[in-house]
Formats: sequence, C-alpha cells, structure tokens
Amino acid sequence: MAARKILIFGNSGSGKSTLARELAKSNRLAHLDLDDLAWIRSDPPSRRNLEDSRQDIHRFVQDNHSWVIEGCYTDLLELAEPHSTEIVFLDVPIDDFQDSGSGFTEQAASNRFVIASCPK
Repeated sequence: MAARKILIFGNSGSGKSTLARELAKSNRLAHLDLDDLAWIRSDPPSRRNLEDSRQDIHRFVQDNHSWVIEGCYTDLLELAEPHSTEIVFLDVPIDDFQDSGSGFTEQAASNRFVIASCPK
C-alpha cells in the first residue's frame, strides 16, 4: 500500500483536528498535532525552540510510514511540507463561523476544503 503523508492546515476552529483524527482512525495513520510541538507547557505558555520542534517533526516522519500532521503554525508546516504526499487546506469562510466564535458549522465542515497532491 502506498504511503499517505497528509498535511492539514487552516485557521483555528476550521476543523483540522477533527479531520486529522478521522483520517488517522479510518486509514490507520499516525497523527501529529503541531500544537503539541509548538508550545512549552508553562504558565503562561511559551513557544518552543524551533530546532527542538524540527527534530521532533523529523523523528515523526522518519518513524511512521503513513501519517497525518495538522496545525496552523507556518514555521512548523514548512518543516513538514517537503515530506507530504497530500496537502489539505481548510478554507472556512468567516460567515460560516458560529457567532460564539467557538468553531465551524456542520455545513462549513462538509464542503469547504482544498486538497492538493504533491508529486515527487
């Protein structure tokens, strides 16, 4: 079976984590949430050193045949992109967000995404 290496990005609340979890579960893919690499768990939280995150991303893509990585951090996405075979951009129009700002609507989740294959 061909390796699937999927990179998902979009704004906060666009459904990246939900889509990544579903893809990981249904396709038996390793899953990496870039939130876990971006921040030091402290009070207040602070960004991790980029080199430490780069090493973690490199280790993840080397250790897993097929995977999905999701996040909204340009610096970290750029590190994962060269390894990707598919890129998904969740493009949720601002009008589709709930008034509460707590996330996307079901309609937006079902029809607002762009997928690109990455030829090698």
